[in-house]
Amino acid sequence: MATTISPADMSLFQPFVLRSGTTEVTMRNRIMRSATWEGLADATGHVTDVLIEKMVELAKGNVGLIIASYAYVSQDGQTGVGQIGVYDDSHIAGLRRMTDAVHASGGHIALQINHGGRVSMSSPSIGPCDCEIKSENPDKPVAPNCIAADTATMARILNNFVNAARRVKAAGFDAVMLHMAHGFLLSQWLSPLFNQRTDEHGGSIENRLKWVLEIVAAVRAEVGPNYPILAKLNTADFHSQGLTVEESTVVAVALAKAGVCLLEASGGTSMSSFASCRTVAQGKEGHHATGSTSWKQALSHAGLSSTAVALVGGIRSPKSAQEFISGGSCDIISLARPFIREPTLVLRWQSDPENARSACVSCNKCFGPIRSSTGFYCPLKGKNLF
Repeated sequence: MATTISPADMSLFQPFVLRSGTTEVTMRNRIMRSATWEGLADATGHVTDVLIEKMVELAKGNVGLIIASYAYVSQDGQTGVGQIGVYDDSHIAGLRRMTDAVHASGGHIALQINHGGRVSMSSPSIGPCDCEIKSENPDKPVAPNCIAADTATMARILNNFVNAARRVKAAGFDAVMLHMAHGFLLSQWLSPLFNQRTDEHGGSIENRLKWVLEIVAAVRAEVGPNYPILAKLNTADFHSQGLTVEESTVVAVALAKAGVCLLEASGGTSMSSFASCRTVAQGKEGHHATGSTSWKQALSHAGLSSTAVALVGGIRSPKSAQEFISGGSCDIISLARPFIREPTLVLRWQSDPENARSACVSCNKCFGPIRSSTGFYCPLKGKNLF
């Protein structure tokens, strides 16, 4: 007789405590909404009512931790239309309405903060260096030009991150996440593909880490010793000249030592053969599990196993999600596109963990409405998701 899987037997659906100093954030389960470009802020990055409604729906759908994305810390760091802004104190009031609404619905929410670097909308954009980049993505054969960040620019952007984190905390978010993945500025800084500097901030992974760790330390000094700082990081760039799993493992351990309490494992850049959002899942779930497993093992060896690891990338069933947790690849499962298709997915997974799968087919057609200033939704299902 076949054994029926019960949600009560799966750690995926059990509470998980995220710890930072004396602060404990008790997630309702081990499922996290990965930051996803919503495209629903106004022209100056201020929160709209419909954006708040989307976050509330995720909270009502029993998501353990919602990461709202990917707020630009300065105007020259914006990368897309409708992106949330956190570059000015005027953003705090709207963001506070968002956190109050999510908390009233029983949820937890963090805000991811970011600078686009070389891929920003500003002209000229800013990067680690103005070197030529060899693209291995046939859909994006040419990398955008940029100017190399000098010492003054680095100091300004560091301060932008610090002030953004201050606003995140003031707005009532449960945590702040630093975006270090997908070929944006901090990801570029860590990557030998984008960072070909010849000064103290280029060369070895330890050198490429210096400025990133300075930002983490400055943010920590601003938000205090107990406020949760999270980071999204590439396990690898999936480019012949990019960040490797071995290097990202060094970064993961260094970030944990610096007080980052959750690391989200992702990968790829716009110049990579393996993009950050795969077009077709091809039946393989957990694209970045090799890297996240390496992080988990290194963190344990370093006595830093209290640092949580979240895994994102093509996970589409509760059975697979549980296997990644039980197998030591991660502590938390992170989902992005499945929640665009179905914000109440967690509830359906809990009702039938043995057979339920996400309806998301990883086609990436949800990016079309965002780029056309309509805001995110699944075109295969229709705009009226809620």
